[in-house]
Amino acid sequence: MRDPIVNLDKRDCILILVIACIGFIFRIGYIADYINTEVFPIFELSDGHSYYLWARNIASGDIWGRTAFMKWPLYAYLLGSWIKLFGNNIPLFYVFQFFLGILNCILVYFIAKAIFNRLVAFVAAMFCVFYGLFIFFEGLLIYTSVSLLLNSVLFFYLLYLQNNIKIKNLFLGGLLLGISTVAQANIMIFGIPAAVWILYNKGLKWDKIIKGFLAFIAGFIIVVGGITLRNYLVEKDFVIIVGNTGINFYLGNNPEANGLFSENIFSPRQEAMFLESKAMAKNALGKKEIKTSEVSKFWFNKAVDFIKSNPRAYARLLRNKLIFLFSPREFVHDQEYRFIFDKIKIFKVMFLNLRFIQPLALLGIILALKIFRRTALLYLILGSFSLSAITFFVASRYKMSMIPFLFIYAGYAVFCIWEAAKNRKLFRLSTYSVIIIVFFVLFNMPIFTKSKVMYSQKTTEDFLTHFSKAVAYENKGQYDWAIRELNIANRISPNNPHIIFAYGSIFLNSGNFISAEDKFKEAIRIYPFYVDAYYNLGLIYNQQKRFMEAKNILEKGISLGSDDASLHFELAKAYKASGNFVEAKRELEFALRVIDRWRTEDIAVIKNELEVLR
Repeated sequence: MRDPIVNLDKRDCILILVIACIGFIFRIGYIADYINTEVFPIFELSDGHSYYLWARNIASGDIWGRTAFMKWPLYAYLLGSWIKLFGNNIPLFYVFQFFLGILNCILVYFIAKAIFNRLVAFVAAMFCVFYGLFIFFEGLLIYTSVSLLLNSVLFFYLLYLQNNIKIKNLFLGGLLLGISTVAQANIMIFGIPAAVWILYNKGLKWDKIIKGFLAFIAGFIIVVGGITLRNYLVEKDFVIIVGNTGINFYLGNNPEANGLFSENIFSPRQEAMFLESKAMAKNALGKKEIKTSEVSKFWFNKAVDFIKSNPRAYARLLRNKLIFLFSPREFVHDQEYRFIFDKIKIFKVMFLNLRFIQPLALLGIILALKIFRRTALLYLILGSFSLSAITFFVASRYKMSMIPFLFIYAGYAVFCIWEAAKNRKLFRLSTYSVIIIVFFVLFNMPIFTKSKVMYSQKTTEDFLTHFSKAVAYENKGQYDWAIRELNIANRISPNNPHIIFAYGSIFLNSGNFISAEDKFKEAIRIYPFYVDAYYNLGLIYNQQKRFMEAKNILEKGISLGSDDASLHFELAKAYKASGNFVEAKRELEFALRVIDRWRTEDIAVIKNELEVLR
C-alpha cells in the first residue's frame, strides 16, 4: 500500500475544498435555525448540561476532582480549558466542534483514498458531509464530535503504521489509542487487535511482534494508567477510566431492557442517575459506605444474573440489538433531538438515517472481501463497534462511531457500480443492482423499522418528548404550558415518579407548597431513592419552619449517599434553627468542601453562615 500521508495533488486539494465548503454551508444553515430552538445553547436535563457543569468546575480551578470519573474525562477537560480561555461562550465552542466535524469529513477522504482511490474517498466524504446527525452531535456539549475525530486520526495513523513499523511509531500509536479511549472507550476494542493484526500481517518474527506490541501497549498504558492512578488517588479505589461501566451494562441487559437505551430505570438527570444507582447498590449490599468500583460491580453482577437465569430472554434481547444495529433507523436518545429535528430546514436535504446508504455499504463490504488484507482494518473496526453495541445497548450516539467507516464501504460500492457501468459489464451491473435492491427491501421490512419493540420505543420517545418540553417550559416560567405537556406524558406513562416530581417542582416554583409537598411524597413512595425529592421536601419544610421534619427528611436524603452541597446546606439550616450549632457548622463546612467552585455567590452565603456560627 502507498503511504497514505503523501500523494496529495491538485485534484485532491480541489475535492477537499469542495467537501469543506459544502460542510461549512450546511453548518451555517444548521446554526441559523438551532439558535431559535428551546434547547439552545444547553438543555438542562441533557448529558451536555452535566458536562457543562463539570467543565465549569474545571475552569474554576477544580482540576483534580474528588471522586473517580463517571463520564469520559477528555471532553470535560477540553471544554473546561475552552471556558477558562474564552469564558462561557458556548456558541463559539459549537463553531469549534463544527470545524472538527468538517475536519473529520476530510480525514475520511484521506482514509478512503489510502485504502481505495480518489473516487471512493470523495463519495465517502460527501456521505459524511450530507449526514445530518453528525452536525446534530457537533451542536451538543457531548463528546461525540471529538471522539469521531480521534477515531479517524487513530485509524489514519494505523494505516501509516502498516508501512512504517518502528518501535517509536508503535509507541505513538499506543498513545493515540489511549487518548481516543479516554474520549470514548469502545475504540479500545478495535485498537489493540488492530495493532496485533498489523504486526502479524507484516510477517515479522515472533520476538519482533512481541516487542512491537509491548511498545504499543506501553503508550496505551501511559495514558489510561494515568487516569486510573488519578482515580485511585482521589478515591482510593481502582477504577480504570470511568465508574459507570457496570451501570451501562445493566441498562442494556435487564429484565425490562429492549436493546435500546432506557431512561426509565433512573432519573433523567445524569448526576441523579449516578447517585441513585449508588444508593440502590448501597442499600442492597447493606453497606454504610460504598466505593465507585463496588457500585459498578453490583450492577454488572445484576446484569450477569439476569443473563444466566433468563437465557431465552437474553437471546431475544440479543436478537433485538442486532435488529436495531442493522436497522436503517436512528435511535437518538439525546433529548435535544426531539425539539429540533423538525425545525432545522437544512435537514430536509440531508440524510438523517441509513435507509439509502446502508444497502450500498453492505454491497461494499461484500465486494471488498476480495481485497481483505488491504481492508482488514475496516472490517475490524466495524466488527469491534458492533460487538460493543450489542454488549451494552444500541443508541445513535454510540452507533456514530461506525458510520464514517460504513460510508467508506458505501463509497467503494459506488465506485464498483461506476466501473461496471463505464466498462459496460451489464451482468455485473445487474448483479450489483439486484443485491442493493434486496438489501434495501430486507432492511426496510417491518422487523427492522416497525417491530413491536420499536412501537414500544416510539411510545417511550413520545413520553420523553412531552416530558422534556414540560421541563423546558418550566425553566422559562411557563407553568401552564408545562402542566399541559406533563398531562400528556402522564397519560402515556401513568404513575411515573419523574412526572410526579416534575408536577411537584412546578407547584414549588409557583408557591403552591401544599401541592408540591404531596407530589414529592408521592414520588418518594413510588421511588424511595429519589434524592432530589428529599431535597425539595427539606427546602419546603425549612421555609415553613418545620425544622424537625426538614432535618429528618434531609438526613434521609444524605443517607442515600448524596454529597450535594445544597442538600447539606439545607440540613445545616434545619440544625441551626433547632439550636444544634455544632452539627450545623459541620454540615456547612462539608457543603463548602464539595460545592462547585464556580458557584461564587453560594460559596459567599455558606461562608457568611459559618461566620455567624463562630
